Amino acid sequence: MKNTITKRKFEILRLSVTSNCNFSCFYCVPYKKNNLAENKSLNAEEFSRLVYNIHKINPLKMVRITGGEPILYSSLESLIKQLKTMGIQKISMTTNGSFLYKSIDKLKTAGLDEINISLDAVNNNIFEKISGFNNIDVVLKSIEKALEAKISVKLNCTILKNINENQIIPVLEYAAKNKIIVRFLELMKMGHLVKNHEEFFYPESKILQTIREKYQFSALKRNKSSTARYWCLDNGSIFGIIANHSTPFCSDCNRLRMDARGYIYGCLSVNKGFIIENNKENIRKNLEDALSQKQTDYFTGSTLPMKSIGG
Repeated sequence: MKNTITKRKFEILRLSVTSNCNFSCFYCVPYKKNNLAENKSLNAEEFSRLVYNIHKINPLKMVRITGGEPILYSSLESLIKQLKTMGIQKISMTTNGSFLYKSIDKLKTAGLDEINISLDAVNNNIFEKISGFNNIDVVLKSIEKALEAKISVKLNCTILKNINENQIIPVLEYAAKNKIIVRFLELMKMGHLVKNHEEFFYPESKILQTIREKYQFSALKRNKSSTARYWCLDNGSIFGIIANHSTPFCSDCNRLRMDARGYIYGCLSVNKGFIIENNKENIRKNLEDALSQKQTDYFTGSTLPMKSIGG
């Protein structure tokens, strides 16, 4: 049955402002592929107009700015300021952290409320093997600077079988030491790995088993529409797992995605986007079409690369 605005509602917009990235993460693009090609993005005013038109019809609780690497988007600070004036409750961003230490104060002043930083290893050799970037210290420096700026920080750690599963405990302990929540991510069946996903897939059950070998923990109640389930260690530290495949959250997903061209998508499982138009009725139809893309049970996979749609 087709979803409608009345039955289901978008509450979070993931806004991918650029598909450019200075990393070449293995789960996103073929290994060490140049990720800095010229890719056309809308300017801050164009993005703001589209988000405003959506927000008028379908009020949003949060906009999460993604990429590629969003700090490579030259008008990021201006865009955050414009989004903040719309009355959206929370403006957040997902970043690889390599440039964040240089701009965290300006971004916070502009109105950024929350940051998710990708940290797939704390060992530099493994970090480089996954990301193609050989200086983990600048990422750790960015985490430190974000905490000093007293902005909310979470870590994202994508686990790949036979590559970084030995980093689960070190990343967990790094997060606990710094009083940060880390979410471990199952590898999504997307992009260039869509056909050999199983080769690198490390499921939620094994992530929990790995942690259980050293720590005791208890499950926390899942909030509606949350992508992650959370657990609390006996020492009070909290970690989460985003398990698109093992524990799908499709049934109550409330996320809308917009790519750097301004096309919206209701689900990563579908490769077709819809362009937002100015007419109120057309926008409503665009949103209904995007809602109809929502999966009722589980994520089915996509040939879209992560960097083109914001992961």
